[in-house]
Amino acid sequence: RAALALAQGDQVLRAAERLGRVLLAGGKHAEALGLVAQALAGATRPDPSVDVRTHRYVKALETLRDELGGKP
Repeated sequence: RAALALAQGDQVLRAAERLGRVLLAGGKHAEALGLVAQALAGATRPDPSVDVRTHRYVKALETLRDELGGKP
C-alpha cells in the first residue's frame, strides 16, 4: 500500500498489480478487482510503437483482471 501511495507515472500500474496479487492471496477478491479496475481506468497508454515498460505493466494488470473474472 505504501508503494502505491508513493508511486508516480507507470509505477502506479506496477504497484497496483503487486498489491492486487497480495489482496487476492489474502482472500480479498472484490478489493483486488476494484483496485485493478481503478488502475486500468487511470492508465495512460502510450502508442504501441513506443518502447516503454508501461505496456508490460498494463498487460500484467489486464492478466490479473482476467484471473479475477473482471470485464475488459
